[in-house]
Formats: sequence, structure tokens, C-alpha cells
Amino acid sequence: MSAPGTKRTGRVVQMVRLVGGKDDIVVSGCLSNFISFCLPHSSPDEVSQPVWSTQNMVVVLPAFIALVCLYLKEAITLGKTMISKDNAEHYIWGDHCDGWYLVNRPDMLIIHEKMPPDTHEKRHFHSIARQFFYVLEGNLSMELEGVRHDIKARQGLEIPPGAKHQASNDSQLPVEFIVISHPTTRGDRSDLATGT
Repeated sequence: MSAPGTKRTGRVVQMVRLVGGKDDIVVSGCLSNFISFCLPHSSPDEVSQPVWSTQNMVVVLPAFIALVCLYLKEAITLGKTMISKDNAEHYIWGDHCDGWYLVNRPDMLIIHEKMPPDTHEKRHFHSIARQFFYVLEGNLSMELEGVRHDIKARQGLEIPPGAKHQASNDSQLPVEFIVISHPTTRGDRSDLATGT
């Protein structure tokens, strides 16, 4: 019989390998293996022990470090490509309004939008998503639960979940702004009839 933890240590070595430089970390099956390391084992080859024993800590810690490295690799990879209006996915919405997806993930949506003069969106609400509107250039009018807010450049306004709101550009100049939604608003938008 092998020493306690030997097999698991070997699996960590197989699971994590460094290829080339520091940005080329390969972690295969890391999450499922990490979960299996956290469970006590009762096979004949391994001694059943609580996960945070000294022996298991030697095995679990490298797996945890591997998960952190995987996360950092993703962050580094994403950071290698700067995002802007020039290279972001573009879309048209409303009455000739422009939008660019800066971050488009289920847990977060960040968009850059531009509204020409005398345009508005439909009044609506989001049941789950919390939003923050931040104006880059121009003036954005935001009706929030019946109260009008004039948001100028370098100002922002938070929209809580469930709050009825409508953005509009009542000025004679375009307005550009950032909208941060957590989580994404995709599938979480209820348009309201005019006057409600």
C-alpha cells in the first residue's frame, strides 16, 4: 500500500502541468478533480481522512493554486485584447441608436451606447438585473419610477431591480454612456405599455 496522499499527489501532478511561459498554464479537469480531492477517500490504497488534515492539505493546496492560475490565465488572456467601440460587437437599437458590447457574459453585461437627439427607449423594468448608467458625453434624461433625472457627463445613476425606467435624449446633441448590468439583462426585460 502506498503512503497516504501519494496517489492524490500524483493526480495533482498529472492534472496541472506548465507548458512554456507563465501564460501557458494548462489545467485539465481541474474543477472535477478538485472536488474529488475535497471528499474523503476510503479506497484500500488511501486512508480516509478529513479534507483539511495536514496530509490532505499538501494535496488540496496545489489544486487550489491550479484553480487560481486558471482564473488568472483567463484574466490575462482577456486583458491582452483591449476592447473599445472600434473592435466591440456593434448593434442598432430603438430609433437609430447604437450599442457596443464591451463585456457580454451571463453574470455581467457592460455596453457602450449612443443615442441621437430626440430619441428614447421603451419604458421597462428588469426583474433581476441591477443597472448603472454612466454618461460619457452629452446629457441623458432618465425617468425612474416617475421622477426625471438629468444625468450629465461624468455622472451616473443606479437602477435597482424592478424599478420602471426610460432613458431618453431630449437634447440637440448625441449622448454616449456606459450601462453596467449585473447579471445580464438578456431575457430579463419587461416592456411597459405607454402611460404605465
